Amino acid sequence: MNNFLFDHENMHKYWNCDIRTYEEWTDLAKPNMKIGLLYLCFGLVYLSISIPCMLALLRSDLMKYSAYKFMALIGIIDFFGLLNATFYFSYASMIGMVYCMAPTLNYIMGVWAFFGWATSSTTCVLLAISRLIDFWSPRTGRLLYKGKKTYFWFLIPFLYSLHIIFIAGTCVFNSNTYSFAFDPFYGTPERNGTLDVEHYPHVTLAIHNLAVPAILIIVYILLCIVLAAQTKGLRDIQSSNLSKVQRNIMLQAMIICTVTLVGSLLYDYSSFFPVGMLYTVGSQMGLLSVHGVPGVTYLLFNNTIRTEVKALFCRNSMKVLSSNAAPGQFPQTGQVASLSTQNY
Repeated sequence: MNNFLFDHENMHKYWNCDIRTYEEWTDLAKPNMKIGLLYLCFGLVYLSISIPCMLALLRSDLMKYSAYKFMALIGIIDFFGLLNATFYFSYASMIGMVYCMAPTLNYIMGVWAFFGWATSSTTCVLLAISRLIDFWSPRTGRLLYKGKKTYFWFLIPFLYSLHIIFIAGTCVFNSNTYSFAFDPFYGTPERNGTLDVEHYPHVTLAIHNLAVPAILIIVYILLCIVLAAQTKGLRDIQSSNLSKVQRNIMLQAMIICTVTLVGSLLYDYSSFFPVGMLYTVGSQMGLLSVHGVPGVTYLLFNNTIRTEVKALFCRNSMKVLSSNAAPGQFPQTGQVASLSTQNY
């Protein structure tokens, strides 16, 4: 992004398309309708699930709690990430996009995807850390996250992501791989099947993609250890309830962390080494899943969000149910711990 906005000399030197005419660049395009439709169909499925889950979360009383504020931010970021990954990926695959067919569009869409991934994954790390702190020391958790304090933490992923896209550059869609690549001219005869990692470095992203899943796994392991230690000190009925929460946390953590881990490592490898089309399409599906699977996970394993989603489609039925419910039934004070953790 620094090249695009400020370092025009470097941009002209390493991102210049004057070596060929537009027609010659289009001759290098490799359109693939099937792959484009694959991206489009999967993205639309994820969007159809993520949008109602996001609306349900924002409408619910869960927004009182810091965990759900982080979740809401992740949901908003993932929504914009899915828009890019669904519609642009499919369009670019269908027409066989290479960088010089639309340099400015490709550059901006690459920055969009890069920024969305960095922001989403960093926020996920903050969410996991906040849950660990809450379980380990509720007093510290209240000190750091109570009320509007959570919103100040939102500055971290945005400032960090802005920083990283200026340092690490950007990635652009390439129909030779049907995914994003840091080298805009990969697949041209001059490259001879190789990647230019010298003039298009992306070590910063590689470190980020290794650090994020590693931190998430460590945090969730520590969280499970803390829960296990707390469970042993409770009475039988409380221990049983906490065990259900613990199992829920472990299951959702495993799903989200596994998707993030696989997506990060797939992209790391393909960014440095030439790989086959099946691999790159799989890594692109991994990016779609990074933005889409959290919504699926919350819908399947979070009772509150699932109920709110049903309310969006069954308003009349829910009004009848709510009129018969006891005042103040949701949420009770004693349920706060359960509510604040069942998303993991």
